[in-house]
Amino acid sequence: MSFQATPAEATGAPETPETAAVTAATEAVAAGKATSDEAVFDELKGVLLSIGLDEEQLTPGMMREEAGLDSLAVAELVLVLRREHGVAITEEEVHDAATLGEIAELVGRSLVASR
Repeated sequence: MSFQATPAEATGAPETPETAAVTAATEAVAAGKATSDEAVFDELKGVLLSIGLDEEQLTPGMMREEAGLDSLAVAELVLVLRREHGVAITEEEVHDAATLGEIAELVGRSLVASR
Protein backbone atom coordinates (compact mmCIF):
# COMPACT_ATOMS: atom_id res chain seq x y z
CA MET A 1 0.00 0.00 0.00
CA SER A 2 1.12 3.50 -0.65
CA PHE A 3 -0.32 6.70 0.60
CA GLN A 4 -3.62 6.91 -1.21
CA ALA A 5 -5.06 10.31 -0.35
CA THR A 6 -3.96 13.33 1.55
CA PRO A 7 -6.15 14.68 4.34
CA ALA A 8 -7.44 17.49 2.11
CA GLU A 9 -8.32 15.10 -0.70
CA ALA A 10 -10.03 12.67 1.63
CA THR A 11 -12.17 15.30 3.31
CA GLY A 12 -12.63 17.75 0.45
CA ALA A 13 -11.18 20.47 2.69
CA PRO A 14 -9.19 23.29 1.13
CA GLU A 15 -5.45 22.71 1.02
CA THR A 16 -3.45 24.36 3.80
CA PRO A 17 0.34 24.69 4.09
CA GLU A 18 0.31 21.58 6.30
CA THR A 19 -1.70 19.50 3.84
CA ALA A 20 0.38 20.84 0.95
CA ALA A 21 3.51 19.54 2.67
CA VAL A 22 1.86 16.16 3.20
CA THR A 23 0.76 16.09 -0.44
CA ALA A 24 4.28 16.81 -1.71
CA ALA A 25 5.89 14.25 0.58
CA THR A 26 3.20 11.69 -0.20
CA GLU A 27 3.67 12.07 -3.94
CA ALA A 28 7.46 11.79 -3.63
CA VAL A 29 7.25 8.65 -1.50
CA ALA A 30 4.53 7.08 -3.66
CA ALA A 31 6.56 7.76 -6.81
CA GLY A 32 9.60 6.13 -5.25
CA LYS A 33 11.51 9.40 -5.49
CA ALA A 34 11.85 9.85 -1.76
CA THR A 35 11.96 7.14 0.81
CA SER A 36 14.42 8.87 3.06
CA ASP A 37 13.77 9.16 6.74
CA GLU A 38 13.41 12.92 6.28
CA ALA A 39 10.69 12.57 3.62
CA VAL A 40 8.75 10.07 5.70
CA PHE A 41 9.10 12.26 8.80
CA ASP A 42 7.82 15.28 6.83
CA GLU A 43 4.83 13.21 5.80
CA LEU A 44 4.21 12.08 9.38
CA LYS A 45 4.62 15.66 10.60
CA GLY A 46 1.84 16.79 8.29
CA VAL A 47 -0.46 14.13 9.68
CA LEU A 48 0.47 15.06 13.25
CA LEU A 49 -0.30 18.72 12.52
CA SER A 50 -3.66 17.70 11.05
CA ILE A 51 -4.63 16.01 14.33
CA GLY A 52 -3.72 19.09 16.33
CA LEU A 53 -0.15 18.69 17.58
CA ASP A 54 2.02 21.81 17.93
CA GLU A 55 4.53 22.25 15.10
CA GLU A 56 7.30 23.52 17.42
CA GLN A 57 7.44 20.18 19.15
CA LEU A 58 7.58 18.02 16.06
CA THR A 59 11.18 16.92 15.61
CA PRO A 60 12.43 13.37 15.02
CA GLY A 61 14.15 13.28 18.41
CA MET A 62 11.10 14.48 20.34
CA MET A 63 9.76 11.93 22.77
CA ARG A 64 6.28 10.69 21.86
CA GLU A 65 4.73 11.85 25.13
CA GLU A 66 6.43 15.26 25.02
CA ALA A 67 5.00 15.87 21.56
CA GLY A 68 1.50 15.31 22.92
CA LEU A 69 0.87 11.81 21.61
CA ASP A 70 -1.16 10.45 24.49
CA SER A 71 -3.32 7.33 24.11
CA LEU A 72 -6.15 9.22 22.42
CA ALA A 73 -3.82 11.00 19.99
CA VAL A 74 -2.10 7.69 19.16
CA ALA A 75 -5.47 6.11 18.35
CA GLU A 76 -6.36 9.09 16.13
CA LEU A 77 -2.96 9.00 14.41
CA VAL A 78 -3.24 5.29 13.61
CA LEU A 79 -6.79 5.78 12.32
CA VAL A 80 -5.82 8.73 10.09
CA LEU A 81 -2.76 6.92 8.74
CA ARG A 82 -4.85 3.85 7.92
CA ARG A 83 -7.96 5.54 6.51
CA GLU A 84 -6.46 8.51 4.70
CA HIS A 85 -3.04 7.18 3.74
CA GLY A 86 -3.27 3.39 3.66
CA VAL A 87 -0.48 2.94 6.22
CA ALA A 88 -1.04 -0.14 8.36
CA ILE A 89 0.61 0.27 11.75
CA THR A 90 -0.91 -0.60 15.10
CA GLU A 91 -1.47 1.46 18.22
CA GLU A 92 0.80 -0.94 20.08
CA GLU A 93 3.64 -0.29 17.63
CA VAL A 94 3.23 3.46 18.07
CA HIS A 95 3.10 3.12 21.87
CA ASP A 96 6.33 1.08 21.73
CA ALA A 97 8.08 3.85 19.78
CA ALA A 98 9.90 6.26 22.07
CA THR A 99 10.37 9.14 19.63
CA LEU A 100 8.61 10.68 16.66
CA GLY A 101 11.55 9.51 14.54
CA GLU A 102 10.82 5.92 15.54
CA ILE A 103 7.18 6.39 14.56
CA ALA A 104 8.37 7.71 11.19
CA GLU A 105 10.49 4.57 10.82
CA LEU A 106 7.36 2.47 11.43
CA VAL A 107 5.56 4.40 8.69
CA GLY A 108 8.53 3.99 6.35
CA ARG A 109 8.69 0.22 6.97
CA SER A 110 4.97 -0.03 6.29
CA LEU A 111 5.43 1.81 3.00
CA VAL A 112 8.33 -0.41 1.95
CA ALA A 113 6.43 -3.57 2.89
CA SER A 114 3.43 -2.49 0.83
CA ARG A 115 5.40 -2.03 -2.41
